[in-house]
Amino acid sequence: MAPRRSHKKSRNGCDQCKQRRVKCDERGPPCTNCQNREINCVYSLAAARRVKAASTTSAEASPIQSSLSPNAPPVPSGNQYHNGRAEPSPGPPPPVAPPILPLPPAVRLLEFELAHKYTTDSYKSLCGVPEDGYAWQVHIPRLAISSPFLMDGIFGLAALHIASSAKHPSEIVSYFDAALRYHTLASSPFREALNNITPANCEAVFAFAIITTVFTFSSTQIAPGGRESGTVLEDVIAIFELLQGIKGIFSVSEGWLEIGWFSSSIRIESEDVPVNNEPGTEIAFQRLMAFTDETLASASAEEYNVFKRLVHKLELCFSIFREKQDQSLVLSWLSMLDKNTVCEARRGNPLVLLLFMHWAVLMHLMEPRTWWAKGLGAGLVAELLTRFPSDPRLDEMTRWPREKVNLRPIKLLA
Repeated sequence: MAPRRSHKKSRNGCDQCKQRRVKCDERGPPCTNCQNREINCVYSLAAARRVKAASTTSAEASPIQSSLSPNAPPVPSGNQYHNGRAEPSPGPPPPVAPPILPLPPAVRLLEFELAHKYTTDSYKSLCGVPEDGYAWQVHIPRLAISSPFLMDGIFGLAALHIASSAKHPSEIVSYFDAALRYHTLASSPFREALNNITPANCEAVFAFAIITTVFTFSSTQIAPGGRESGTVLEDVIAIFELLQGIKGIFSVSEGWLEIGWFSSSIRIESEDVPVNNEPGTEIAFQRLMAFTDETLASASAEEYNVFKRLVHKLELCFSIFREKQDQSLVLSWLSMLDKNTVCEARRGNPLVLLLFMHWAVLMHLMEPRTWWAKGLGAGLVAELLTRFPSDPRLDEMTRWPREKVNLRPIKLLA
């Protein structure tokens, strides 16, 4: 019997040959065996070793190579080409991305559904005006390809949107739970990016912050079983606090941003914008301003001017909304509040509660175009009515907000 031919032991063969326990020629992927059998050929162990070897020499890579996308094909460096074949020069092999493992079919199907929902419907609720559509429908999803936290934020918002219109309780629970999972998954990497805002990530950070604000607004209203704790006013105050963070992001990256979500905020900051409201709204704000003059007659000039400015800016928001249907106004005005005004709302200051009640009317007017605001305007007015003391003047002051959100008269506290 002829002696067996010796062969070199190797652990670098493909996964398929290892599973079949046959000799792999290691020429792939695909290797000859897999090519003949017409099956997928994967070198997971060899790829992992090459990635590990490459990582030990990453400090020697050129700045250009370091900036390449990890999914881009390796670029030959210093190879000599002869007759169409490359002879590699000495040195470590280029990094090879590990094989991309497919997601479970159920996850792929869900994420395809969520991506479709966002790009055909959900994005509209993030647009202040139609001109913002390209940014939120095309530009932001493109950013999400390289910003996983933004992608998860988009998926979470779309899942919440589907849950908001679902009819069957099991569907509501399923999509609401998916929304929470995606939002939670995005939180940690978002915080890391927030601590290091750069021109490269500022738009993704800013967009995710806006998405988080909308997510927070709507999640308590859509939660299966309804609101478990807290109040509508506390939800609004939580949004105010989120908006302060967004203003911080905006101030750091204003020169880099192209989204323009705060364009309406800049507009209402101008003192020269004319106010043009319908007669009923004009009368309501004249009444609110007269009540302000009476209530703050003995207040300091600073306190009076701060509150008068808030009343005027809210009236201006109604005017701009009447002309442009700009749904970002409801958040823009809320972002202008100071912490003292918010504290007074918590204490039950009637004048501040009246101001919030008039703002709730603006939120109510947005509902036909804004799924995440449904019920919040009327809910806030109804809740604040229970906090007023019995007073004929207050009953008259609350009449316009009650009528605008279609609430019947409610007897105030004795």
